Amino acid sequence: MKNNTKVFAHRGGGLSAPENTLAAFSRAIKQNVSGIELDVQLSKDNIPVVIHDAAVERTTNGKGTVSELSLKNLKSLDAGSYFSKSFEYEMIPTLEEVLNLLNEKKYAGILNIELKTDENSYEGIENIVYGIIASHQWSFSIIFSSFNLETLERLHKITNQEIAYISDGNVEKISIASKIDYITAIHLPSKIFLKLDAKVYQSKKTRIWGIPDDDTLKEVLKKNPEGVFIDDIVGAQEIIQSGNLFNLIQYNKEIRKEIMLSENNYETFLDTQFSDWRNFKTKKIKDNIFFYSDSNLIYSIRINLLNEEYKHIDFYNKAQVKPHLRVFLSKNKIIRMRYYEFNSWKRNYDVILGKNFLPVYTIEYFGNRERYIDWRFQAGKLFYKKEQFLEFINENLWKNKKISGKYKVEVNDKVVSLLNSKKVFLQRNLKFNNVEPVLTFESNLEIEPYTQQVELGGVLLSMGTSSYIKKCVLPPNTKIGRFCSIARNVRAITGIRHPQERFTTSPISLANPTEKGILPTALNPELHNDFQQVAWREERLPIIIGNDVWIGQDVLLKPGIHIGDGAIIAQRAVVTKDVPPYAIVAGVPATVRKKRFSEEVIEKLLNLKWWNYPYWDFKDIAGDDDIEVFIEKLERLIKNNEIQEYHPDILTAKDILKVTKKY
Repeated sequence: MKNNTKVFAHRGGGLSAPENTLAAFSRAIKQNVSGIELDVQLSKDNIPVVIHDAAVERTTNGKGTVSELSLKNLKSLDAGSYFSKSFEYEMIPTLEEVLNLLNEKKYAGILNIELKTDENSYEGIENIVYGIIASHQWSFSIIFSSFNLETLERLHKITNQEIAYISDGNVEKISIASKIDYITAIHLPSKIFLKLDAKVYQSKKTRIWGIPDDDTLKEVLKKNPEGVFIDDIVGAQEIIQSGNLFNLIQYNKEIRKEIMLSENNYETFLDTQFSDWRNFKTKKIKDNIFFYSDSNLIYSIRINLLNEEYKHIDFYNKAQVKPHLRVFLSKNKIIRMRYYEFNSWKRNYDVILGKNFLPVYTIEYFGNRERYIDWRFQAGKLFYKKEQFLEFINENLWKNKKISGKYKVEVNDKVVSLLNSKKVFLQRNLKFNNVEPVLTFESNLEIEPYTQQVELGGVLLSMGTSSYIKKCVLPPNTKIGRFCSIARNVRAITGIRHPQERFTTSPISLANPTEKGILPTALNPELHNDFQQVAWREERLPIIIGNDVWIGQDVLLKPGIHIGDGAIIAQRAVVTKDVPPYAIVAGVPATVRKKRFSEEVIEKLLNLKWWNYPYWDFKDIAGDDDIEVFIEKLERLIKNNEIQEYHPDILTAKDILKVTKKY
């Protein structure tokens, strides 16, 4: 039977982007979620902002509470770096910004707006939020929710939108809410929903939050709630769309009855089914953790008290604090095993044992850091020694590994060998005897073979086949297309741009300027400062250089510009704006002086994209052919399938990180 439970992206879905940010909501929309949930509080100046905690410390680089900070103060905070450096420019959004984003993207699902009045009453928040909602027509439907029943009563008096009560598990309050006519749904924590009699919440719709793992989600779905609030929206969608709430239990008969880890001298200890946990001689440590020990091992058993069954069992050596192995169970049967590399909690592996399993794995992240990796092996690929296991992992890990940011690595023989094999040359003589000792590059680095990047100060740039550059200073996020010729001393315009939008371009308006000597307030602690200095960040945009571009010597390029295919930049030009395809530009600032070809020919060249094809297969084409003759000949080769696009093996950041062990 098909399950119709709706997936709500909890705070936008906090696994792929920082919670309650525009980035998270954008990604949730791309996943076609049925609903999006967000949290609303009021700034000091009564602007509705989207953030969960009453204090800003957990999800930003700031301090204090939301209610004590003005919108300007809140907007100056970095709300993304706690999750990943790649989100460092994410800010706390206002409710109106989120609503406009959803409208612009034509989102047609449900938006659940939770008013965070459980810790702070935020007087008037109901009218303020409803005023914004009522001022526009939205492409989506809206639900208001709160832990606070008084908030819901005030909302009922001013809006006809759906109203839902969020329960913290208090059964008495659930019963009260279920008897209130205007409350149409109750949002329950999963642990309460799974054991609570449906009579308590009567005919109300139920949406479930606080779902810690897939097993719990599957149990929740069996009771067919109206919706679930989930961080892992992709995983939840896959489970629901499968229709049968599939899990690995059905493969239990295929699981091997015993595993020997020779290095730890474990005896045979695994069987397809463990004894009833209540028969163990145990010492209870916490609410649901029990210990059992014999002469060689300590067993740490975590019990799911709700269903009175095992959750997982850890196997320790008596001399060690952390487990070597964790066995996960469901219905008291093994569903997977996790092997801890070097007894480290930072990276560990779930090994699913048995026949006919696919050789795939998934990586779960906490923020930008790996938590663990799930493995399924083909028959015959079971490992009994850690060395074999890790060797196999190192060969396969990088295909799906997530990396971000800027990297610096020391050059060693393996790096040189890698560059040589990929035909990426850092010297004109095709040797590597004078390479910079440290290389700097971005996580999205992609270099095609047959490229030269000579004396760039150790910076590696993304570059296409048959392009060269020498003695230039460009940022690592620069991208260069194929067949580009870049002369010496081409540089990016550097330095920090001062904020032109403010009343002054002076650093006095900045929260933490480097020029302390110009600030009386910094040098005189006794001087009272009523002026609010606000942080300002300049986004470093990449320089994008198209294909078949020729840049002359001593050219300056403004970060963020795009140089079109076929363009020519005259020497000493200062380029501050995008350059059109096949334009010839010169001067300070650079302006278009002429075009290389007529507009008709340029259009044909841009459609042809000759650089996508290997020039060595340009049959019957000469280098000095008239441009229209060249176009006609190549078009004929393509039409007759006499030439194919060139897709070389590229060098990536992952390739370099792998050989330098920087992961």
